[in-house]
Amino acid sequence: MVSNLMSRLYGMDVINWEELVSYDDRNFLVSVHKEHKNPHLDSVDPNGYLLKVFNLRDSQIPQYIDALYAMTDFIRQKKVPTPERIPNLDGKFFSLQKIYTDLDNPSCTEYREYIVVLQTFIPGSTLDKVPLTPPLFYKCGKFTGFIDKALKDFYHSYYENHQSIWSMEFIPKLKDFTFAIEDQKKHQVVNEVIDAYKWQILPLFPEFQKGQIHGDMNLLNILAQEKPSLTVSTTSTTDNNSSYCVTEDKDRDYILCGIIDFADATHSCPKRVEYNGELCVGICLRQ
Repeated sequence: MVSNLMSRLYGMDVINWEELVSYDDRNFLVSVHKEHKNPHLDSVDPNGYLLKVFNLRDSQIPQYIDALYAMTDFIRQKKVPTPERIPNLDGKFFSLQKIYTDLDNPSCTEYREYIVVLQTFIPGSTLDKVPLTPPLFYKCGKFTGFIDKALKDFYHSYYENHQSIWSMEFIPKLKDFTFAIEDQKKHQVVNEVIDAYKWQILPLFPEFQKGQIHGDMNLLNILAQEKPSLTVSTTSTTDNNSSYCVTEDKDRDYILCGIIDFADATHSCPKRVEYNGELCVGICLRQ
């Protein structure tokens, strides 16, 4: 499937590929030969590409795909590395493709239609694969804050009515799943917190300003690279033209080099609550 899609849609011949861990979609890291037949591509990226096959549900909502990458492109314009889409042979950034349900059976005739996107691959390691230190978590907080503040100027009509189950306004629905907590004391505490949130916080939501957030700043979506030498960062959270590069000083080893997976982005919740919530997610990762 991977070699066929790369050749047929993008005019590239595959050297090798591997499937990456993913929650909803199927993601393939693909290496290709330098020679290609894509008139919309100057040269092949030596870092390879990520071939993304969206899940069946999201493949039925092309407006969602457009909004997701509009946000990704917007953040990249703020000098934060994010994946960049590669146009296919028709000059389009995504297409709906028939993919057979049983890829191991050549005679299979049953298929589903999925949206396929090719994007650049950002070299680096996800945070779950690097040493987690207090200075690195501090940088993650600054990184998250910079992105959230940059997104105050972002707008896409899709997010006006989009609702994410991961949004903080849906926290009361977590009670549907607390049965999984076997420890009765913990079960009681969690339910009490959810109830308090429902009655004390939710009523205040209309008073807060709305804003756009990434929505899933976790260890698997923030990329880092080893940086043994001293580099200087230039950051500004007030200048819209500023760039952002998180750097470590001489006695630390890693820099943050990118952000991926904007699938849970949302604009439907109060800005201050969601901003604080997103930072809290980062803090909890340290635990």
